[in-house]
Amino acid sequence: MSEVDHLASRLVAVDPVTVRGLLDDVAGDGPVEVRVRLESDLAVLSVPVNVDLPPFEGRPLHALASSLQAYAGSAVERLAVAQVLLERQGATFSVEAGGLLVWLPLGEPR
Repeated sequence: MSEVDHLASRLVAVDPVTVRGLLDDVAGDGPVEVRVRLESDLAVLSVPVNVDLPPFEGRPLHALASSLQAYAGSAVERLAVAQVLLERQGATFSVEAGGLLVWLPLGEPR
């Protein structure tokens, strides 16, 4: 994890199970380096994609909707489900340049 002042005292206002599942889907089974930065009321996670994904960039739901034939049943479909779950909680993510960016709303500090 990145060194961010007071990071341990900050909470994110999303279901951690959904975030963990997303990280498992893109990072694979081994250890992963997660970088964190705070932007006003968001925690932004940056994670390298360590698994083979069908070629796409941006939001997986957009990719799935643009070509069901290409992406149905693939990892992109699972990522699209995670996108919907996170967006219902005020979070979102994007796959860009071989990495995953996740924007999580911050809760009140402890």
